[in-house]
Amino acid sequence: MLDYYARLGVHPTASDDELRRAWRGRAFELHPDRNPGDDGAAFRALAEAWEVLSSPEERARYDRERAPSPDSVFRPEGATSPWYSAPSPE
Repeated sequence: MLDYYARLGVHPTASDDELRRAWRGRAFELHPDRNPGDDGAAFRALAEAWEVLSSPEERARYDRERAPSPDSVFRPEGATSPWYSAPSPE
């Protein structure tokens, strides 16, 4: 699952105001008008994250879906998402 919080550069416990500030700052810096040679993919990805996280209902659903399963372990280094499924014991 894509990490929308990472796209905005905020912690999952960020308040609505923190999300809004992060969105506005990142949108300003990634907007295609400010980056003429860019195809706008980064801005579209940011807009997708904002669309989900700006709605309380969508954010709650997203948080439920991204919650780790009981057989997952936390791995912060070098992963795009800190959660992965642990290998099954053999």
